[in-house]
Amino acid sequence: MYQLQRPEIGELRESFTEGTVGSITMPHKRNPEISEHLVTLSRVIRSQAGLALDGMVVEHERDGRAWKTEWLVIPETGMSFAACVGFGARMLDGLRVDADRMLANIGQHRGYLLSEPVMRALAGRLGKHTAHEAVYAAAMNGIDAGQDFRAALRADARLDVISDAELDELLEVRASLGSCAALVDRVCRACSGACQ
Repeated sequence: MYQLQRPEIGELRESFTEGTVGSITMPHKRNPEISEHLVTLSRVIRSQAGLALDGMVVEHERDGRAWKTEWLVIPETGMSFAACVGFGARMLDGLRVDADRMLANIGQHRGYLLSEPVMRALAGRLGKHTAHEAVYAAAMNGIDAGQDFRAALRADARLDVISDAELDELLEVRASLGSCAALVDRVCRACSGACQ
């Protein structure tokens, strides 16, 4: 989530509390503070793994030099994890999704992000390797010519085995989501409505 909040991507935003200083050098910025805290705490938790593993190395009947490391690792990790849970809940509660920006970012690629569905559709007709080579060649030529992906595909006669109607379906962004919505709904149901 941290990277998706970068201004040049701008697909997600954390909640903002009036008066919060986003950046000490650039007053216009709203830094992803909660995401930063989550990443920092995750690093702290991950760093404890080495010490926990060291605690497993013992001489004779589990000597105290080994298990006493747990006195530090378990409470510190537990506190950091509890803080992560709190920050995560706060971030998700105020998370703002900019679907229009997501579509605009995808649109900047002029259809080339959907090369895989086209290749899969061709694989049954041309064979996997030939389909890959044909879509690759069309894409490279199209990018060099400054064309969108549809025009690039239509410029290669090998790809005429795909009708215009089928190509429209293959190049529809929302169609490429597959089962994502159903999987998200299943996770939300499993969380007993926590995602609503």
